Amino acid sequence: MLSKNDFPIFDTHPNLIYLDAAATAQIPTGVLEVVDKWYSFKNANVHRGLYSLSISATDTYERARHSISNFLHIKPTECVFVRNTTEGMNSIARAYAPFLKPNHSIIISELEHHSTLLVWRTIAKETGASFKIIPVHDGRIRLSDAKNVIDSKTSIVIISHVSNVFGATQPVKEIADYAHTFGATVVIDGAQAVAHMPVHPWELGADAYVFSGHKMYAPHGIGVVCITEKKLAQRLDHFLLGGEMVESVTADSYKLKSAPRRFEAGTPNASGAVGLGRAFELLHDDNNWKHLNKLSSALFRVIQQSGATLYSPQDGDIPLVSFNFNGIHPDTIALALSENDIAVRSGYLCAQPMTSKLNASGVVRASAGLWNTNEDIEKFGDALKKIANRSLS
Repeated sequence: MLSKNDFPIFDTHPNLIYLDAAATAQIPTGVLEVVDKWYSFKNANVHRGLYSLSISATDTYERARHSISNFLHIKPTECVFVRNTTEGMNSIARAYAPFLKPNHSIIISELEHHSTLLVWRTIAKETGASFKIIPVHDGRIRLSDAKNVIDSKTSIVIISHVSNVFGATQPVKEIADYAHTFGATVVIDGAQAVAHMPVHPWELGADAYVFSGHKMYAPHGIGVVCITEKKLAQRLDHFLLGGEMVESVTADSYKLKSAPRRFEAGTPNASGAVGLGRAFELLHDDNNWKHLNKLSSALFRVIQQSGATLYSPQDGDIPLVSFNFNGIHPDTIALALSENDIAVRSGYLCAQPMTSKLNASGVVRASAGLWNTNEDIEKFGDALKKIANRSLS
């Protein structure tokens, strides 16, 4: 099990109580070591050279892909490396756009991140497809509401596995099953899920599943698009164009390689992929999941006891809680907490339509990770009570 001792950032910031895991997780020593080892002993361009260093680098890179695929219960050919969830979502949207027609509809939910909302709304405008939004009640999507929006004209449904505003798991399997009765494609944003539970995308009904490494204890600049081999990998043309994704090129034509390399143009973030593979290995421990569940309960309890207005449901599935104090701007709360070496997020959380509906100025979000202790949570709770008392005086 990972603990605070495994995260070197707390050696240089011993008083820091970091509660912004939903934005970026801290990186454990085990991941830092394999990234350092890559640059010290393996650094070469993968899939390009016939010399031994490049061959060794390629082998290490592809072993990381296989390791990640095993944890996700997908084939290595269905695991495409990208920079992050945003790039993954944009790539899928651009590759899927040619299949959309004016009589089609694109469906998202009200709680989606801007990386989903903005790109698919743009695709709708460009293709003439209609753009529909499933409403959200008390932090969750109701299947009945999804059924009211999804119909025979639905071409694609994009939904968050876990909300970055509420920390609540959404009924993605049920929504996917219903969407599939109409032949629709289902894309799941897994950015907030993969660090908190075992994820098996195809069992959830996803046709594509996207996530970032930096939210699950891996380096920045690496992410994954899981893409079904039968339904999408052979159907979509490409995400980007460039080197190493083609079998042959002439002056007026080209032939793409098979998946996943047909979707990985240019030099990849190989060290990031290796770091992500190691993060999966370290994270998938039942004791880690149990600790995160305990943090989730403790986090909700101390915020509730402070008298704050809570937006996240009590039975939220990850240690992420959004809240406010009446009459205090969210940024003022975050700054007051920062004075106590407590790091939280404030504002619209890159989900402004949802958060502004909760509060015109946004919200405060506290999200814990495996480095957090019970003592961290209690100190956070004490700081909240002081803020609440100050506002009442």
